[in-house]
Amino acid sequence: MTIYLGLDGGGTGCRAAAQRPDGTYTDVMVGGPANIFSGGEAALRNIYETACQAVRASAPSIAIETLKPQVVAVLGLAGAVEVNAGERIKQMLGFGAVHVVGDVEAALNGAFQSQNGVMSAIGTGTVHASKLNGAMKRVGGYGFLLGDEGGGAWMGRALLSRALHVRDGLIESSDLTREIWREMGDLATMLTFARMAAPAEFAAFAPRIIAAGEAGDTVATTIISDAALWVHQSIDSLQTQDVPMPVAFTGGLGPFFAKRLADRWPIKKPIGSALDGALWMARHLI
Repeated sequence: MTIYLGLDGGGTGCRAAAQRPDGTYTDVMVGGPANIFSGGEAALRNIYETACQAVRASAPSIAIETLKPQVVAVLGLAGAVEVNAGERIKQMLGFGAVHVVGDVEAALNGAFQSQNGVMSAIGTGTVHASKLNGAMKRVGGYGFLLGDEGGGAWMGRALLSRALHVRDGLIESSDLTREIWREMGDLATMLTFARMAAPAEFAAFAPRIIAAGEAGDTVATTIISDAALWVHQSIDSLQTQDVPMPVAFTGGLGPFFAKRLADRWPIKKPIGSALDGALWMARHLI
């Protein structure tokens, strides 16, 4: 018999599920952070434990060492491809077949499976990818310091930057920038925040920027327009066919940009998640 295993892992946690030989699926097993690039040995342990939980759940009456050779696994992992961790993960798991792919590839296959299309994942950061006749192309996803244009953290940083522009007399203030200065209090506080804050803390400003933009705030509307332009350009760069491929927006800010850019391309609801994509790859591509 063959047990198909899918695992999706990133900085906030990992999820795994297995398809039993009878075609049914296990519950989704949830584990700790699994970004190999930043999480090191702890991430590897979380991956191992979560994957093994899903395998055990597929056939509880059989010892896991007996099950392992029968497992075909695809793991979509943030950071694993970048640090060439695939071989180490294969040896650690000891399954019959293990294929390690990036988290973006797993998410893209979850969104479209065998279909062609473009995925635009917009949350704290951004990454865009297309699938055309089985081939993947990617744009962005380089992190907060060097990229993630249009994402929540990028928008939050843009807001603080424009608040400084207001202070220097370069642009007019708005209700939102006045709010920011009331909260920050002074320049030293703002600069300290900017130096110490994680991307998620910058991204916490994004809902306020969107709400202010919808109310007509001039600074917020400029930030939103700039963000939408980056997203639009990234998706357009992946649209290489005469007939535009459908676009699936994912991530916390995905629905906002899907609505804003709905007249540009056909918008498609993702078929499934990154975990679904890993399972689909295990069943169909390997």
